[in-house]
Amino acid sequence: MLQRVISIKNVGRFKSCTALGDVTFRRFTLIFAENARGKTTFCAILRSLFTNTPAFIIGVRLHCIDARRCGSRSFHHPQTRAVRRAE
Repeated sequence: MLQRVISIKNVGRFKSCTALGDVTFRRFTLIFAENARGKTTFCAILRSLFTNTPAFIIGVRLHCIDARRCGSRSFHHPQTRAVRRAE
């Protein structure tokens, strides 16, 4: 079982994110934020980790923080580090 995500780089809105504080997943973990903050991308990352299927996130674009100032967006290879609990 997945315990926590340590870092996410170059996936969707996550350019270079590192966990701060206690971010250990519990039996129930609530994830909430404003629209367009990366919740769906984060779920795709979790789905990819749980199923060991990188296709869920390969090719997910790194989105611009301010879409009004961005021209074309390029594809980036996602890098995600996580800790799995020994079962």
